Amino acid sequence: MDIEKVRRMAEYLDEEAVAAALGVPVGAVREILAGRVEVKEDVKGTLVQVASSSYRQRVVSVWRAKGGAGCTAVAIHLAHVVAEVMTVLFVDMDFSVGGSDATLYLGLPDSPDMETFTRKGLESAVVQVEPGLWALRPPAFPGSFQFGSEDVTRLVVEARKSFDAVVFDLPNRDDGYVAEAVNCSNAVVMVTLGFPGELVRAAARCGNLKKDVLLVANGYKCGPEALERFKDLAGVVELPEERGLEERMYSGVFTGRGAFYDGIGRVRDVLFRPRDGGLFRRVTEFFAKGRFF
Repeated sequence: MDIEKVRRMAEYLDEEAVAAALGVPVGAVREILAGRVEVKEDVKGTLVQVASSSYRQRVVSVWRAKGGAGCTAVAIHLAHVVAEVMTVLFVDMDFSVGGSDATLYLGLPDSPDMETFTRKGLESAVVQVEPGLWALRPPAFPGSFQFGSEDVTRLVVEARKSFDAVVFDLPNRDDGYVAEAVNCSNAVVMVTLGFPGELVRAAARCGNLKKDVLLVANGYKCGPEALERFKDLAGVVELPEERGLEERMYSGVFTGRGAFYDGIGRVRDVLFRPRDGGLFRRVTEFFAKGRFF
């Protein structure tokens, strides 16, 4: 049992909910929180069958309306804050030769990767980044390797058996494996810079999705046009520009204080609100007729 995870979860949940989520006796949780027990175990990064009964299980596609919108920054920070209270698989879907920004930020090794997944399964392919957070990367040099729609479907099926949440970081395209990742998700976070042209593309991509959609304006204010355009489709969260964010990510720092981090926390609280709805406040001031409630 991860004592630190128990303590982090207890900041949001009562003892009974923590025990139910982790599948342990309530008494054990109570003893840990009282500081009367110490657990030592050999973890070695192996996967465990975890499915939190206190939270809705989410597969989230973090998508973009154009390149350079900061989608990867949003996806990685979201995965980190969600991992504070549940197990998360972060999936990097950028097949750039030599590795993506996400791979560099997380310091992932060249292997294992998605090719490992297709041959040996999920447990052999993921890397544990920190307690509660695992990552799956594409091959550093894809060559002729193809990750098709059927591979995405298999990945989601296997991941939902072992993780409470899956976060896809998707490139700026809407076909093939990207379309299947969105199809397999039950929530989409669309990241834009808030400009009118991007909002048109975002609305076009999200208009027919039968799932929860959240628009994130990264570094800019959307203004009334965005609120009007997305009033029946999505909630809207504005993330202010965070100076030095990229440098901190390259240094492996994904936590901090400030309006950007508060905004990421609000995205988590809405998407992963506990099933009973009583432990997180509804962040209504950030949403225009959101479909999450």
